[in-house]
Order: sequence, then C-alpha cells, then structure tokens
Amino acid sequence: MIVGVVFVGPAVVQSYDADHKTTITCQVTSAEGEMQSTSSRGIGGPIAQVVISTRDCGRLLLRDGVTRANNEEIAARLAPPGDYRIEVGTASWNIRGILHAIRRDPSAFGFAPAP
Repeated sequence: MIVGVVFVGPAVVQSYDADHKTTITCQVTSAEGEMQSTSSRGIGGPIAQVVISTRDCGRLLLRDGVTRANNEEIAARLAPPGDYRIEVGTASWNIRGILHAIRRDPSAFGFAPAP
C-alpha cells in the first residue's frame, strides 16, 4: 500500500491533471522563476519552474512550457500584485490540502490577467 501511495499515486495525479484542468481566479502576490531538483533530497536533475504565490489560492507550480531560458521571463509576465485566471490540474487542485501536508504544490498549466 505504501508503494502505491508513494510511487503510483503521484503518477496517477499527474496523468489526470494533464487531461483535466480547472480555471481558478487568484490574487498573485509574487512569481519567481527557479530551477528545482527533481528529487526531494536534491539529487535529481534540475527542472525549470515558476513558483506562483497567491493571497487566496496558495502556492502553485507552473512547469508546462517553462525552460531554464524562459522561467524568469514567464515569472515577470505575472506582474504582481494582481488578479489572474490560472489553469490548474483538477486532481492536484482538489487534493491541495493533502499536497500541502506533504510539502507539495498543485500544478498550474497557464495563466492570463483576470478581466
């Protein structure tokens, strides 16, 4: 059972999120481009991401379309503070409380200024 939770669970959530997205509106307070290790111990290869901090939706991770070359430019397009419509993975958004408890953040797939 532990193997399923540790190894199979994240793969299932990631796969579901790739095909099922929800749009939320959040007040972005900051966005930073960074390189993050693929392992929680810091031994995996680096992966580019944008960490989006919000007042009302918590932290979100944008990795889709983010590279080492463009992560800071994408973060700069989130000109905080401001309201943005953010596309998130439905599964990771629905279990964000559990993800927060294990120090993980929901996946974001795109954003646009809120009307």
